[in-house]
Amino acid sequence: MDELLCDHGKGLSLSLTYKRDVVEGEERGRLLDIRDVEPTAERIKVGRTEETYRLPNDLKSNSNLLLELLRLLEEAKHVESFQVDRATLEQVFISLVDEANEREHSG
Repeated sequence: MDELLCDHGKGLSLSLTYKRDVVEGEERGRLLDIRDVEPTAERIKVGRTEETYRLPNDLKSNSNLLLELLRLLEEAKHVESFQVDRATLEQVFISLVDEANEREHSG
């Protein structure tokens, strides 16, 4: 299973939870956009007080950028919590199905 995650995992995921009182009436994009630090980050889930980004594979080896990102999150007054995870088996499965569907439709 670890080989599958390493071979097909799409980097890291970063989940943010915003403080409810800060989010009320604010445009979320003005609160924090991870893409200001890592332009290749992809926002994959957005909720009322939370959002998730997919971070690139090379971020794992770029410790300075990862440290900068974590420093930004620690200092953000409107972020209640955050979590950095590697790709889950479910995400890998969905990615493989999407790739298979693309190949099927393009060829």
